[in-house]
Amino acid sequence: MMKERTLRVLEFTKIRDMLTEKALTDLGAEKCQALVPSTNFQEVTAWQEETEEALVVLTYLGGHPMVPFTDVRPYLNLCDKGATLSPKALLEIAGLMRACRTARAALVTDRENTPRLKEKAGLLGSFRNLEDDITTAIISEDEIADRASVELANIRRHLRGATERVKERLNAMIRSAAYQKYLQDPIITVRNDRYVLPVKAEYRSSVPGLVHDQSASGATVFVEPMVVVEMGNELKQWEAKEKQEIERILADLSAQCAAHKEDISEDYDLLIWLDTIFARGKLSLNMEASQPRLSEKYLRL
Repeated sequence: MMKERTLRVLEFTKIRDMLTEKALTDLGAEKCQALVPSTNFQEVTAWQEETEEALVVLTYLGGHPMVPFTDVRPYLNLCDKGATLSPKALLEIAGLMRACRTARAALVTDRENTPRLKEKAGLLGSFRNLEDDITTAIISEDEIADRASVELANIRRHLRGATERVKERLNAMIRSAAYQKYLQDPIITVRNDRYVLPVKAEYRSSVPGLVHDQSASGATVFVEPMVVVEMGNELKQWEAKEKQEIERILADLSAQCAAHKEDISEDYDLLIWLDTIFARGKLSLNMEASQPRLSEKYLRL
């Protein structure tokens, strides 16, 4: 094993830094940064052949055969313990599955000059159904799609209806000449997750209802008129049902990920290794390098 000082003197560390910059992922970069020269002939031969194959693929495709992905192992450990993952975590797991699918499609081909990469990529699993379930249900980190379940679509239909009824009743009050003089502004606003009207403080008693807030100056109180309180309660009930159904959907998707934890973890490790191989290929391409002829004979200097 070479000493670190020797590696620095030989400027191997500078080459390693150049290699690290070519990695797609943080862990791939860490793996590149940890590389040291090998004296095992079979290992060196395998590495050289992998790099040459990566160079072939990069040249043939005119770009990288992989897509970026993140470290999902902490999420897999959580759902394996029964935790419900966040939409962000599930989307990142789906992103890893897409990365597996992309790499496999690019590398498992009829090409005869990339056998090592074909073999490694052939070990990547296929989770297309689960990937589609996640990406169909989750639009973004903050939004679950109506199509995530029949029940959620039904709940949201009722939720929209309840919201419209509250707003229609409040708009009718805003347009009413009897109420206009009581309002600070002819608008509907929200306080404490309830739809309210901004009422002038001196007319508080003229608009029966629940006060949810007041302005800093005290000149305005935000009132939920009694005529919409029951409507507001119905709205909150549908919101609670929506939250419960979303939690069920996320829990179900998390359980499916947990069921494939080992396979997904193995695929992650494979992708990281492929990332380092293509980092070597990209550096080789940039340096216009070529595969050396190796010999088991050597000199000890």
